[in-house]
Amino acid sequence: MNKKVLTIIISLILIFGAALGIARRTNAPGINNIIKQQQVTDGSLESYYSASQQLQSEDQSTTATFLAVGDIMLSRTVAKKIEINKDPLLPFKGMGELLKSTDFNFGNLESPSSGSNQYLYESAFQFNTPPANAEGLAEYNFQILNLANNHANDQGVKGLTYTRTLLDNLGIKHIGTGASLEEAWQGQILTIKGIRIGFIGATYGLSAGNVSKGQYVARIQDTASLKNSIENLKNQVDFIVVT
Repeated sequence: MNKKVLTIIISLILIFGAALGIARRTNAPGINNIIKQQQVTDGSLESYYSASQQLQSEDQSTTATFLAVGDIMLSRTVAKKIEINKDPLLPFKGMGELLKSTDFNFGNLESPSSGSNQYLYESAFQFNTPPANAEGLAEYNFQILNLANNHANDQGVKGLTYTRTLLDNLGIKHIGTGASLEEAWQGQILTIKGIRIGFIGATYGLSAGNVSKGQYVARIQDTASLKNSIENLKNQVDFIVVT
């Protein structure tokens, strides 16, 4: 049987396993092994038996690793330092070697983007990510991000939409917000070395005016939607991560 192993490196407490935990599942050899068996046999029962013994003795374990970080801030004083240095990769360089050592990385994007380069506001706690600042996310192997957090609504519906489009253009998957609440609760799947990892994101609160009463952002208090989202992913993946 194929052994699938997932190693998770956690730099900050982000993933709440109590919601679901991480399940391990093993799968029987698939069609590729059957084809391989057919190619090395002469059609006799003895040769099929010999080929199957050889396949069983091979190491078929697969391991995937990812780094799970906490809040990623690309607004306020971080954006100021990026502007001064003219380097959107600056916030990530100090951990560059570590970030590039994994199969992929996952985090919580705490600052949405409206498409504007403005990043300082009268209210210091209303965040906006200049679009160019997101380049570092792709460069340093962030392949999926949670967008559901208390600052998700800082740039209104426009910001919610633009942030998703910005990440789409960078090839980064996202969870936790959507054009509808149903879409916000839709999990995403990454397939790494044959291991299928599902992600679901939600927030406890919204700090910036509850845009349309939060109908575009998944809220953890909505346990019915959370359970439904998990159920929808269950049969599609080997592991589920709920943040």
